[in-house]
Amino acid sequence: MSAKNLQAIVLAAGKSTRFKIEKIKLAEKICGQEMLLYITKLLEQMHISTTVIIGYQREIIKKILKNHHGDTLDFALQEHQQGTGHAILCAQQNFKNENILIINGDMPLVTEAIIKELYKKHSKTNATISFVVAHNTDPSTGTYGRVIQKNNFIEIVEARDFEGDIQEHCFINAGIYIIKRKFLEKYLSTLKDTNASHEFYITDLIRIASRNGYKVSTVSVPFDHIRGINTFKELWIAEQIKRSEIIKYYMERGVRFSLAQSVNIDLDVSIGAGTLIDCSVHLLKGTKIGKNCIIQGFSTLSNAQVGDSSIIYSHSIIYDSIIGKTAKIGPFAYIHEHVTIADNTVIGYFTVSYTHNKQQYQETITGNNSLSTPGIIKKSTTPEVRNTNNSISNSCTNSCSDLLISNYSKKFRQTKHSKNAHKQTIKDADIIVSVKKKDRVTIK
Repeated sequence: MSAKNLQAIVLAAGKSTRFKIEKIKLAEKICGQEMLLYITKLLEQMHISTTVIIGYQREIIKKILKNHHGDTLDFALQEHQQGTGHAILCAQQNFKNENILIINGDMPLVTEAIIKELYKKHSKTNATISFVVAHNTDPSTGTYGRVIQKNNFIEIVEARDFEGDIQEHCFINAGIYIIKRKFLEKYLSTLKDTNASHEFYITDLIRIASRNGYKVSTVSVPFDHIRGINTFKELWIAEQIKRSEIIKYYMERGVRFSLAQSVNIDLDVSIGAGTLIDCSVHLLKGTKIGKNCIIQGFSTLSNAQVGDSSIIYSHSIIYDSIIGKTAKIGPFAYIHEHVTIADNTVIGYFTVSYTHNKQQYQETITGNNSLSTPGIIKKSTTPEVRNTNNSISNSCTNSCSDLLISNYSKKFRQTKHSKNAHKQTIKDADIIVSVKKKDRVTIK
């Protein structure tokens, strides 16, 4: 496949009216990533020059794309949404290559293999138009255009205009086309809006090509790979499929899921071989889990790093923090805001540990009967707190029962501690049985 002869146009200007919300659907996330990015990242991976047609809430779309692609994408504006054919007409000034790949922006399950197969068929048959179809007779998928083929004539009838039998016309239009540039330049301006929606359809180009003797080719793929998303129900179905793909990927690489269908996992998560993911676990926002770990049920890890052979016991929450190797966290622990837990550490149940960036202090609260072994909290590596006094526990320090360990800035020391507050010093091999929660503690 030669990207030199192919450029892409992504349709991303629609209002998403069937979502029944004001927010544009392409900004909705699937497994932690905006829907539109599945298409644009795929095209970037294939080194295909891309123009995105924007319109409704265009600033939101541009911000999403610029955050991930910088200035590598081109944009065309469809000020008024008058159909897919009109959208392509708005992008005509961006035509550069011999063949134009046109694809809907709401298709997060499309694969590189589908686009390559379509391009191969298009080139092999020397077609003027090639497009993707899928076999589907489910009445609930009635929003797709139907492919009508009789003798040597082929056309697509959009859902609002279709009055036939879906059992007879069982192939639907996916919304992925490759069209020769010269044909587009000749016939785009001839499209008419004489249809139920009073819009200019790109699909009318298939009928025009067929009637004028141009070669039209199709490629048939499984329906699940070309699902579009027009409702929250369809979004939910697509996310279930994408999540299953991610989980299957890690299963094939030595990760066990005890109840896979209950796990919520984002696209950018990584998990090492030999790890067990228990039921109802949430793995979000680039979380990285090492080898041979155990993540017990109902735990949530968001932007967290977990070292090899560590155990996160049930109902624990870890946000924006680093857990060392062979650590044991929880159950019911809450570790968040840029905390680093050292190797071989045990953080007991009902433990809260965090660094408050704005107020620049770090606080560790150890609950009843909890145990903190070598290196309870390592010094935070975040720039926001690098100059503060962080709670540090040296080797062989054990603590249990109603312990609050914290260091505040001078400002907070004055406001949080009374003049008569007790000061405790913890040294190596000390065991803390009970310290009043207002006591100020220094760990050496």
